[in-house]
Amino acid sequence: MIRISRPLLGLSWALLLVAGPCPGTAANPRPLLTHRFMCIEYGKGPNRLLEIATDGRVVWEHKFPGVTVSFQILPSGNIVYAHAGKPTGVREITRAQEVVWKYESACPQALGCTRLPSGNTLLAEQGPCQAVEVNPSGSVVRTTPLTTTQKEYHLQVRGIRKLANGNILAAHEGEGAVREVDPEGRVVWEQTNLTNAETRCDWRMGTRSFRAGRKSESSRSPPTIRWSGNSGPRTLPSST
Repeated sequence: MIRISRPLLGLSWALLLVAGPCPGTAANPRPLLTHRFMCIEYGKGPNRLLEIATDGRVVWEHKFPGVTVSFQILPSGNIVYAHAGKPTGVREITRAQEVVWKYESACPQALGCTRLPSGNTLLAEQGPCQAVEVNPSGSVVRTTPLTTTQKEYHLQVRGIRKLANGNILAAHEGEGAVREVDPEGRVVWEQTNLTNAETRCDWRMGTRSFRAGRKSESSRSPPTIRWSGNSGPRTLPSST
């Protein structure tokens, strides 16, 4: 029996939101889902990535070198993640636990990253708060300053994505803000006064507690906020 720790409750709720009505019920007579899922365990327990079977068994795990709050499964099946520790940075691993690529950062802590279509990796560094794009050989090809009022580095930035227009979308956890900046770091869109803007950002920003994001790159439409534990999506007015 697997006891899902508190940090995983938001993930469990997010899966329920996506799944909708329970399969196999009168309202939805589909067969039961049989796929596995991956999640991160961190906090008081071990810092590790788990693959959970439908019967609750842990069928695969990977122990992180430090605190990790997000990961990305690549088309190859490899997994890339940013991690805290000394040194902090990014690692790409195989399912056989082999580290096939890594980048060590000089910043105090990096907890957000994403692999780009170009093959480069975008890393969210904290202290100073900035987005660093690294090529496969480990060379920095661009550094973009990010704007936040959070002074303590640990909560400066989490989820980060590069948009098709070259701008960067970042979630600033401590401040409770989401910002889009151009390649020079100028803020072109933002949403502030959010609660715990933490882990993941894409066309949606997502965390253990909500999803928020831009409806499209060309639109200045307000984001949709999905609060876990509440009744559904809400739309907040843009702050700009």
